[in-house]
Amino acid sequence: MIVQIKQDKEDYSVIVVNKMVSVSVIVPCFNVADCVHRCIEALICQSVGLENIEIILIDDASTDDGATLSILMEYEKKFTDNIMVI
Repeated sequence: MIVQIKQDKEDYSVIVVNKMVSVSVIVPCFNVADCVHRCIEALICQSVGLENIEIILIDDASTDDGATLSILMEYEKKFTDNIMVI
């Protein structure tokens, strides 16, 4: 579920947009900068089609000076409709 808040002069309205996906995949990530590309690319290339997949990447407090988080954020920026980083 996506919630958008719009402001029109003095009034706020909340719009709920439902995006139905067939599969939600949660990927916990801890210091995986060297291999997370393969995991994410494999998920993106699934035969069900990327439009049917929601990928949630969770940076679990990696201690690799931001290397893992940086890669995750690149994918989130590139696939804004399907990938979310937490």
